[in-house]
Amino acid sequence: MKKTFLWILFALLCVSATAAAAEKVSLVASRYSDRYHLSSCKIAKKIRAEDLMTFAAPEEAVAAGLVPCRKCNPPSQSKPKK
Repeated sequence: MKKTFLWILFALLCVSATAAAAEKVSLVASRYSDRYHLSSCKIAKKIRAEDLMTFAAPEEAVAAGLVPCRKCNPPSQSKPKK
């Protein structure tokens, strides 16, 4: 009984870790806005697919003339690589 419980718990942890890795947060903006957001932001989720712009790094969004959202507070600079 105890082994079965541990295997089920292990399987659930693996599934949730895989789902979290698949749901990578990125930076997005609407082509009609002056702000960029985390893809997990409530505002970003309302952007229509045909108006959605994505950015690989915060510097790209800033170079496009966008400013960070005040609600989700996305980074304005990439983290330095070690």
